[in-house]
Amino acid sequence: TVLSPGAARNALDCALLDINSQKKNMTLEALIGVPSLPRNHAFEMAYTIGVDSPDKMAIESESIQETLIKLKCCGDGYDIERIKKVRGACPKKQLLVDVNEGWNESNIQTMISVSKTQI
Repeated sequence: TVLSPGAARNALDCALLDINSQKKNMTLEALIGVPSLPRNHAFEMAYTIGVDSPDKMAIESESIQETLIKLKCCGDGYDIERIKKVRGACPKKQLLVDVNEGWNESNIQTMISVSKTQI
């Protein structure tokens, strides 16, 4: 059977790509056909705020020095409040919203709209 898209399938895909690249003695970039970055290439790192109450997540976000925040959400009915509270606490920072498979066809448009809103 074929796994539906999700975390388990992604984990298997990554493992199989890693095994295949090692067997062929190739970098992953070469295996999948994307250009390699220079070894000294700088990446901006995101600070991750784990799922918690919206208020606690907002408080944590205020102390973060990084300009990029990965905000974990989980589809428990509080994600809109989480996004709004963290956005309100640090309006100039860029948010990445990690939904942990918590959003679906019934709520995705609303959640995207909320995620794009600037306070």
